[in-house]
Amino acid sequence: MANKNAGLGFEDSEYAKKYEEKAKAFAEDAQTNANYSVDEAKETVERMKNARTENMKMEVDFPKYVEFVDGMTSRASKSTETWIERIRELQEGGLDVSRLTTAAVGMSAEAGEFQEIVKKMLFQGKPWTEDNKEHLIIELGDIMWYVAQACMALGVGIDDVVWKNTMKLAKRYPSGGFDVGKSENRQAGDR
Repeated sequence: MANKNAGLGFEDSEYAKKYEEKAKAFAEDAQTNANYSVDEAKETVERMKNARTENMKMEVDFPKYVEFVDGMTSRASKSTETWIERIRELQEGGLDVSRLTTAAVGMSAEAGEFQEIVKKMLFQGKPWTEDNKEHLIIELGDIMWYVAQACMALGVGIDDVVWKNTMKLAKRYPSGGFDVGKSENRQAGDR
């Protein structure tokens, strides 16, 4: 019988036990650590590079990594009260936060659904059929629904968005066609 953990770094039970102990310690310690410095992060990255170069197994200090992630996370991302204050500030500045959030989350989700169909056709043998084409069109329509939500939140029309995109690309590619060099080496302010 094949080891169900083969290839995952759990080939021997001693390593699996050690990993489980570290995971438990990490879970208990994650809430209290807050001292992971940028220098420690750089040292860790250097050790990882060296281990990869020498084809060695690299153990990651997960509690230290979580400390680093926590230290690099904004207050609004960690505190609901701070997040609510930020939303109020943005609303007072005139932003339709609810509609813009709906648009951002919805576009991402629907783009993922569109991409899932493409992935299955390209890599998993899903056939190119009229039904699959229709499904892509439906998902594209859902994306457009959220684009319209974003336009309403920003107070612009879809035609304004298309116009600005056209102007941006015409400036980037003045010859009228795609250019790898200009795509990779953009001028200041070219977003």
